[in-house]
Amino acid sequence: MPDPIVEVSLYADQVIPAHLLTASEPWVARGFTKRWPLTSAAAKSTHSALNYLESFYDGMMVRAIVAEARHMARFFYNEDMTGFNFYTIETTLQRFFHQLIKYENDPKAPAIYVGSVDIAKLLPGMSTDNTLATELHEPTVSLWIGNRSRVSAHFDLPRNIACCVAGKRRFTLLPPDQAKNLYVGPWDMTPAGQPISLVDFVKPDYARFPNFRDAERNMLTVDLDVGD
Repeated sequence: MPDPIVEVSLYADQVIPAHLLTASEPWVARGFTKRWPLTSAAAKSTHSALNYLESFYDGMMVRAIVAEARHMARFFYNEDMTGFNFYTIETTLQRFFHQLIKYENDPKAPAIYVGSVDIAKLLPGMSTDNTLATELHEPTVSLWIGNRSRVSAHFDLPRNIACCVAGKRRFTLLPPDQAKNLYVGPWDMTPAGQPISLVDFVKPDYARFPNFRDAERNMLTVDLDVGD
C-alpha cells in the first residue's frame, strides 16, 4: 500500500512554496481557503454561496451536464459504448442554480454539473478576493459546480490544485504506471476530452477487469471538506 497522502500546513494568503507546486507526490492543505468570501458564504448555506457567485455573473451562457438518477451520479458511456449516458443543456447560470436548489435534498434527483469554466470569463472580478497566491504565471482558474457526481478516473494537467469551497469532494489518485491496470476506454470518443477508465471504482467487475486489483493496491484516497 502507498504511504498516506502528505498533509501540509499553509496559513491563509501564504504564497504556495515552489517545492509544493513541483512536487511529484500529491498533498493536501486543510483549511487553506477558509477565509475566502466564497468559502465563508458556502459555510452558511447553499443559497448564500450561489447568491455570492451570482453577484459576479454577467450573463454568459454555460453548458450543464445532466445524467438521469438511474445512473447513480456516474457520468459514463451508454450501454453499447456508442455514446454517453448524459446530455448537455445550454443555459444561464441563474437557471442552473435554480435546478441545484430544487434538487438539493432530493435523493432521486439527476446528477448535474457545470465544469471547467474559466472563472475570469464567467464571473469577472470574483478571483480578486478568492485566489491562491502562487508564483505561477497566469494560471488557468476554472469552476466546477454541481450536486453529487462520480467522474471516472482520468488524467489531469500537472500542477493542478483543487479547492473545495462548498460541499465535499473525494479524490482517488493513482501513479501513472497504473494506467495499464485501469482498462482505459477509447481515445477517439471521451466524455470530457481525456480518456477514462472503464472500471466502476465503487462496484468494480473483477471478472471483466481482473488487473484492477493491482491498481487498488496503489490507490491514494483523500476527502476534502469546505476550505481544503
